[in-house]
Amino acid sequence: MTKYLGKLSAKQNESWRFWAKVVGVLGAVVLAWGLWGGFVAGSFLRATCKDCTADLTSLGQFGDLFGGINALFSALGFGVLAMGTMSAYQTYRDERRWIRDEKYSEQAQRSFEWAYDALTDGGKHVPPAPHRLNWLTSARHILRAQKIALLIQSPEILILFQENEEYWRHQFYLALEHPQLANSSYFARSGGVGIYVGRPVGGLGIDEMSALVVVKFSRWKEGAEDPMKQVTQLSFGDEFNGYPVRGLTEHLKNISTPSSEKTGSNSGH
Repeated sequence: MTKYLGKLSAKQNESWRFWAKVVGVLGAVVLAWGLWGGFVAGSFLRATCKDCTADLTSLGQFGDLFGGINALFSALGFGVLAMGTMSAYQTYRDERRWIRDEKYSEQAQRSFEWAYDALTDGGKHVPPAPHRLNWLTSARHILRAQKIALLIQSPEILILFQENEEYWRHQFYLALEHPQLANSSYFARSGGVGIYVGRPVGGLGIDEMSALVVVKFSRWKEGAEDPMKQVTQLSFGDEFNGYPVRGLTEHLKNISTPSSEKTGSNSGH
């Protein structure tokens, strides 16, 4: 919610800046119109009209020559007003989309949490027990969370969702990466070959499609952008210190030293 309020505040500031510009443009138009009527047009009339009070018809015809300027200013003012209306609508639409996408992200996170709780019985059984209903329920929550994620349009909210998704993917990986699941009997029906000890008597095996959904989710998402690719420098800055910094720095030096140099150094001793 704090991130949303920060985003909303930034958008409101942007809206205020836009309206300040609109008011400035309108003020400039009014000022230009006043200067024209008070100085430029008056000076022009005095220079070109000897006896302006004698011929009002001529003055009216003369004034019509400047009607285009009034129309221009009117069109300019209408254009600025239209721009302001469009900007206000765009801001409103962006704020509504942000609120909606935030709700989508929160629900997707809850669905991943529900999926994990259903599979592991609230974290009590790791690795998970071979219960058919638990695997089915977990798979359904995962699929719904992924479907909800497709509705997210805001790039910032999508990043938040991906963070939550990566966290729960790792939790599923830790829960499933156990030797028990390497045995096919874990997934088989009761009474079959190599029956799994923890399965209730007469119970059905794990639904294959649900098992596929859950296991695939626990693996690294193919084609996903790895943030680790942004790390290109294998060294610390001077502002870092402490035991892990010293140990890792020494390790980086060791792996960067050619094996021939290490051999020569050892033979010298």
